[in-house]
Amino acid sequence: MTDDVLYEIQRSLGRIEQKIDGNAATLAAHTSHDETVQKALFERIEALQLGSAKQKGFVTAIVSVGSALGAGAGYLLERMTFGHHG
Repeated sequence: MTDDVLYEIQRSLGRIEQKIDGNAATLAAHTSHDETVQKALFERIEALQLGSAKQKGFVTAIVSVGSALGAGAGYLLERMTFGHHG
């Protein structure tokens, strides 16, 4: 009778150890997957930030060129219309 109880305890401990090992493996797989997902998200966010910075730089350049052209055109118009009367 004692042998049966000890055997049953041994089997129960074996099942518990298997569950612990299985849970540890599952947790490790999830952790690895989470790290992969986080890395991919970081790379995508970084790419979006870089694209945004490029776009802001382009818009700044266009505004600067437009302002310079507008100022030049205004100067020429003033010189052509009012410059001869001075």
